Amino acid sequence: MKKYRNNIWTKILVLSGLVWMSVSCEDPYEDSIYVNEDNLPPLALTMSADTAATGWVEVLEYAGMYDALNYALDEFTVFLPTNEALDSFYTAKGVSSIQELGKQYAIDLVKTHTVLDSLKIDDITKKSALVNLAGDQLVVGVYMGDAKKFILLDEGLTSRSEVVEAEIKAYNGYIYRMNAVINPLNESVYEKFAKGGKSGDSNRYSIMNQALLATGWADSLSVIQDTLWYTSGSYKVTRRYYTLLAVADETFQKDGISSFDALVQKLGATADYTSRTNELNQYVAYHILKASNGTIDLKYPLNLITDNAMMEDGTFEEYFTSDSVKLMDTAAEDMILQLTRRGQVSGTESYIFNEQAESAFLVDDYSDVLAKNGFLHELDGYLPVWEPEQSLLVWDLADYVSVKSAVETVGDDLYKPAEPVSSECKVSLASLTDVYTYEQGPNGTGGNTYHSISYVNCKKNLSDANNNDRVVFNLGYMGWVEMKTPTLVRGKYRVELDFIYTFDHSFMRTMSDGNGGLMKFTFDGENEKLASPYTTVSKNSVGVYSTVLYDEIEFDRTASHLMKFIVMDPAASTNGKFSLQFDCIRFIPITE
Repeated sequence: MKKYRNNIWTKILVLSGLVWMSVSCEDPYEDSIYVNEDNLPPLALTMSADTAATGWVEVLEYAGMYDALNYALDEFTVFLPTNEALDSFYTAKGVSSIQELGKQYAIDLVKTHTVLDSLKIDDITKKSALVNLAGDQLVVGVYMGDAKKFILLDEGLTSRSEVVEAEIKAYNGYIYRMNAVINPLNESVYEKFAKGGKSGDSNRYSIMNQALLATGWADSLSVIQDTLWYTSGSYKVTRRYYTLLAVADETFQKDGISSFDALVQKLGATADYTSRTNELNQYVAYHILKASNGTIDLKYPLNLITDNAMMEDGTFEEYFTSDSVKLMDTAAEDMILQLTRRGQVSGTESYIFNEQAESAFLVDDYSDVLAKNGFLHELDGYLPVWEPEQSLLVWDLADYVSVKSAVETVGDDLYKPAEPVSSECKVSLASLTDVYTYEQGPNGTGGNTYHSISYVNCKKNLSDANNNDRVVFNLGYMGWVEMKTPTLVRGKYRVELDFIYTFDHSFMRTMSDGNGGLMKFTFDGENEKLASPYTTVSKNSVGVYSTVLYDEIEFDRTASHLMKFIVMDPAASTNGKFSLQFDCIRFIPITE
């Protein structure tokens, strides 16, 4: 038998001979002058001289971004829709010009078709995806046997554009003539929901829409990002991410809920809908996850045990030896969803929310609607709030929206990579005080390789790491950090820590300097426990190891809890190789 690990988002499809690999604006450069050392015009002037690009030039000018593409200090790659492609796009939108779609839409359209880099065709076809000026991915599809021909899809796979002419050179980049327009990803989760998602029927979710508006959650789901300004004049932008599990009117009606008032009555809600303790507010928040989860992200990993069985044709099929359960935090405080995987033979499995209560399945035909700030899915049941039984909970210490946002500002493919990376990347998380409340030790830190708190993805020698990443703490002697756990169902648990051991930790394993990385753990200020994980490693071999933090700990209420650890090893302030590298913490139910 083996433990089932699947960072499933491979994003590789072979279909029809194609290999799919995934995966107010003033013009700031209006008066800028470019220097033409190669006797080539810049991008916008190149397109202006092209009779097949007059439509796109009109879009650039209306968006106020024409001169930006003439700015010589920046290099761009432009995926240029032909005039015919634009005409077809306008017809599909029911308009005759870009002006009818509005200036902001024109800006989004230009950003969608532009990459801040000068890319030759070999650069493009070697990539699984490109990140455009809007911060979204363009999925790259390459024809088998023709490395000079590629197709782009938007991240939501709603539009497809094929290159018809490649590497049109301009002074500050390249132009690729495309046969279709790529849909801009410019709508929030709420906007997608209000338009009916995949159905296109704005009345499909009218009851739930009234609930979202009444509770104020419609406003939250409409926010793409937050901007925090500092007194110095600098600012920090943090993306928001949500996943909404929507219920259609026809689904409500199966449970006798024919209107918004009937839903309120069913829930026994009072009139203070915006209060987070209100029954209607809790119900709505229970259907919101504060993360961007497609159906594949919801379903994996589920900590499955697998084996192989011989099929009738003599081949072997992987199957699951037992059902598996995953608990997920919701936007409702201290309320969690349970997702159970049922079925044994791979390919026949099903996934059900809250199986032991009034349960619901995902409606595949109306799910996986990608928005700018998350996903919209639909359920086949109204799914009331319910407290599930205990089950295994794997707490990934990097599984937070703020961490995702911070890492993705450095590189789009760095966070939770689907496969081990060829070169590790270290991203500072020291400013994320909403996730990590910490204080460095008074004697400073000895470790000089990592930040106070770092996100680091993993290479092949650490392929057993959950999500191919870890969080590294470099806090010094008597430094400490506090973090909130995911919501845990009340009951008793065995608590195990999965940690990373590298050759740099050899002195900790043997305690040749210091006391082996001794730490003091507490939950909610109680249950003190000393642990030295690195002294439990039996041999000097790089890998992911596990140690028991608590043989038994009991939580008397379903809630998130405050975990704290204090570094009690003097070497943390004196040894340059000291670091504490955590993968995840497992809460294993103890049932009597």
